[in-house]
Order: sequence, then C-alpha cells, then structure tokens
Amino acid sequence: MASVSDEEAVLAALRDGRVVEERAYEGMAYSAAGDAWFAIVDGFMVFCVGSDIVPKFLDVARGAAPSIAASLVGADRTRAALASDADIAVYLDVDRAEPVLLRLLADLPDKMPTVEFDEDETASIESLVTDLDRLGVTISIGERGITWTGESRHKTTSVQRNIPAPQMPLQVLASLPGDSFVAVSQGVANGGADRAAVKAETAAKIGAPFAEIFDVAPDGYFGVLTAAMRMSDHVLPEVILTMPLNGAPEAEVEAALREGFEALAAASIRQLDGKAELSEPTEAASVEYSLGSIKGWTMTVSSQPLEDSGAPVNVLLPPRVGVWYTFVDGTAHAVFAPTVDAATDLVQSFRQPDVTIGDRLPPGMLDALPAEATAAFVLSPNMLFKSVIRLLGPEVPPLQALGAFVQFLPDDYGIAAATTHRSDGASATGVVDAAVLAPLVQFAVMAAGSM
Repeated sequence: MASVSDEEAVLAALRDGRVVEERAYEGMAYSAAGDAWFAIVDGFMVFCVGSDIVPKFLDVARGAAPSIAASLVGADRTRAALASDADIAVYLDVDRAEPVLLRLLADLPDKMPTVEFDEDETASIESLVTDLDRLGVTISIGERGITWTGESRHKTTSVQRNIPAPQMPLQVLASLPGDSFVAVSQGVANGGADRAAVKAETAAKIGAPFAEIFDVAPDGYFGVLTAAMRMSDHVLPEVILTMPLNGAPEAEVEAALREGFEALAAASIRQLDGKAELSEPTEAASVEYSLGSIKGWTMTVSSQPLEDSGAPVNVLLPPRVGVWYTFVDGTAHAVFAPTVDAATDLVQSFRQPDVTIGDRLPPGMLDALPAEATAAFVLSPNMLFKSVIRLLGPEVPPLQALGAFVQFLPDDYGIAAATTHRSDGASATGVVDAAVLAPLVQFAVMAAGSM
C-alpha cells in the first residue's frame, strides 16, 4: 500500500503490458490482472498478489471496517509505532507469523546452499521468534542522520519476563573514557526469586563460571556493569570490565572471578578465529600499583598461519596477553591486556579519564536516547578506523598515504543505542549520526581504491 499523487499515471503504469479486467466491489472500482489485484482510492493505492487484501482495503475506504488508525486507540507500545510521525513504521505480529518465520528459517540452508549457516546463531534467531509476541519499529531520517526505535512484547511463556530490568542513568556511559572506540553499560539486578533466571541468562550469554557471581551477590543487589575497548600498540584491543560490589563480599567475588578467568583462559580463548593460539595460562605474581594490587594470568601468543601469510603479526597481536583483576573503591575491575603495566594504565585512565565519552558525543545524540535505560552502548567507527590505520600504516605500504588524512577524522561517536527492559518486553532507541560518519565513508572508499 502506498500514497500516490498522480492516480492516472500510476494506473497507466500498472495496466501497461497486462491484460486487465475492471471490476467492482460494493460499488467501488478495482482492477485484476492475473494474480495481481490493485485499486486506488482517495490517493492511496493497494497492490497485492491474491484476492484477499483488496476487498478489505475497500471495506475500510467505504467505512464498513475499522482502519488501522482506529485500532490504535489504546494500543500497546508495539502497535503504537504505526501512529508515530516517523518516516518508516513497521508492525509485526510475531506470534501469528511464527509458523511462517520458522519455516523460512528451516528452508534457508536449502535455498542458499552456498552460504554456511551457524547452528548457534540460527538457534538464537529461532529462540527470539518463539519468545516474541509482537514487534514495532520506526525509522526517522533527519538532517544529521537516522534515529530508530523498537518496541517488543514477550510472550507470557518467555523466560525474559522473569529477568529483573533495572534502570540506570545514561550519564554512567557518558562518563567512561573517551579513548574507547566502543563502550557498553548494563544495569544488573539480583533478586532471590529471579536468581535462577538471571544465572541461566548469564551462563548462556557469557559462560557458566561467570554465572556463579550471582550466588555471592546479596538479594536486592543492583549494579551497573561497564565494558570498554581501546587500541594501543596492537590491533587486538585492550578490554576493561567493571562491576560494583554493592554489598557482595570481595573475597567471594574474587573467588568467582578467578574460577571464571581460569575457565576462560583455559578454554574459551584457546583460539582467536583459528588464526592464533594461546599457551596454557601462567598465574602472575600480584603487583602493587597506585590504586592497590592487581592479579592475573598471562599467556604467550603464537600465530603461524598469520606469519606464513606475511601479515604484520607484530602489530596485529602482542607476544603475550593477560587477564587481570583488581578491586578499587568497592568496584571489581577485570582487564584483558598484554602486560600488567598496560592493565594498570587502563584501570587508572578508566577511573580518571582525561576525555570522557560525553565530551565526544555529537550534538543531540544523548538527548535522542532515553535518560535512563537497562543497557546502552556507543561506537566510534572513526576512532576504530584511525587506530587500525595508525597501527597498520607503517607495515602496509598502500595504507601509509592514508595516515596523513585519517588524523583529521573526528573522534566523535557516530552510533549509539539504548534498551529499556520491562516485565512484558523491551524498548530500544538507536542513533546513527551521518554528519560524523560521512568523512569516514570517503576515507574508506579511498582505502579500498588504494589496496
């Protein structure tokens, strides 16, 4: 269905080359051309394959059936998306469409035999389809870029309804270090009745050992977990995660972190996309620094496939990596960094950043997001691109010339999103700032042309 300004021109185009039969329904004209049916009424056109839609459209046009607008009175958040003034609005009754959607997913491998589908990703999508009841999405295009919103409603049987949904001010995210090319903040709650659901969700998404942390967090626990990544001397990022204790015993949290890190170091990061391997972890001695003590494990990195390919391994990967943890002012800090010095530097700059994310948010981006949310993230593709060119430029001659140009890219964050979880569903808002990203697109085209 679409609005049209020149009805005669549209009808002429639709009839061109077709054998058209003019028909009438309750005194209203429409056309049929084989399986295609179409009609135009009061500047709106409906075009469909099959005979079911046109009569319903004509019933609404003559006032014999309620319109979508009439059905939106008192509608829930998902259907209310259709009443917005956005440029694009989409509503999907996922529950009614579930058999069709699952059949499409099951048929994809046969219809696209050259594409390799990941079983876990497919199962995740299937789980999403079976969990969701309804979904509404809007997209608005403005002078600076694109803003989108999403409203979802979970089925009454969904485990998502049992997971606590704490809210946090977005200023938490804005206060994180501005040298992070990506940063995430997540509100976490732990109630006795919901503990099993929270643990199951954490185990599925992060790993079973880390889920045990919720056994040491007291009932009524609330905290804001944060994570950030930056590139320093290698393309492999340095990562820091934080978790406030808020009543959780430090010794028990440390024990849970150690168990999680040992399992992670011994298994989960054994391989990096099949291109590099890590040695068995070796526990490092505790090191004192300005904010306390830091402990962890180190592993050597080897990458024969990358070396054989001639890739600049020295800037892609460090010779050693480590996972570290430290407690500062009642907050646990977990760090992935090549050396203990890099880890302590990351912790110190995280706690007292010279420049914050808020300093590098473009005008209006924070205002476009909700003041409070369950989870939020920001991404600076510009900063990521600049870091990669800075590191690879001296090693890859075709990229050297770009080094002089990318320094003029702004370090602003071009993409941001926030999600608010409720007992019956979730709301999401995202912003893509085209003004920030436009220079990056130009440089990316230049980079592609130079390779």
